[in-house]
Amino acid sequence: MSLAVVLSEPFSSPESPAGHPGAAPPRLGELTLEAYAVDTAAGQIPCFRYPGPQEAYVLFRRGWPDVLPPHHVPYRAQALALQALGVRAALFVGQVLVLDDRLPLSTPLQIGDLLMPDNRLPDGTVCTLADAPQAAQAQRSRSADLISTALNEQISMLGDAVGAEPCPPAVLAYGGVPRQPTRAEELFWLRMGAELHGGAMGPDLVLAHELGISCAALAVGTSYARSQVETEDAELDRAAMHAQTRRALDPLLVVFLAQGRPIDR
Repeated sequence: MSLAVVLSEPFSSPESPAGHPGAAPPRLGELTLEAYAVDTAAGQIPCFRYPGPQEAYVLFRRGWPDVLPPHHVPYRAQALALQALGVRAALFVGQVLVLDDRLPLSTPLQIGDLLMPDNRLPDGTVCTLADAPQAAQAQRSRSADLISTALNEQISMLGDAVGAEPCPPAVLAYGGVPRQPTRAEELFWLRMGAELHGGAMGPDLVLAHELGISCAALAVGTSYARSQVETEDAELDRAAMHAQTRRALDPLLVVFLAQGRPIDR
């Protein structure tokens, strides 16, 4: 049994240590990742072994070193790659829009539940492995929660040990479309009970859960909803925003890969 983290764009963007064209193979924390490929029924996925005392892996959701558009992310193949690697606990990370202004920016936020009423991938297809080859292998559990409480608790304890304990679990809304929500959509998600929006982690969680993998997710808020907080229209510095996300998440990712424990669902 092994564990894995699936990283978001800030970790594979050109300005990041992992995504720089000259940084091959990539690094996480102080360690160099060992690169190889995993063949799945839905395609080949580049994966990286995290060197350490246990079997742990890193995947880049939007690719490495090239960053894929959101609607080209091979979500199904990535989920099947996790299964092929024997992953029993997966931690997904991403950047989010903060709908509830009581939550802080640039701080690790734990995801406690997912609001994804339209169960579709960004390319418009249904978010399930039923359309992928060898779909009969999928385990569609209806008894377990989408996000593992036990894994969330483990990550909180590990984070506390390195001075990076995440905020209590919040509800993430995933809308499917690769754009920022309008003010009206922000209010809609708030009234539906969401505290965060985006992060591209919705499909990750749904598909990994379908395969019987225990799941958790961490996010970093990069801005507040315009409907809740008046902000200037100045464009955010993308590189600075990505650097903040990496600084917030790096300690948690490293300690999880080094000391985390697989969990049977």
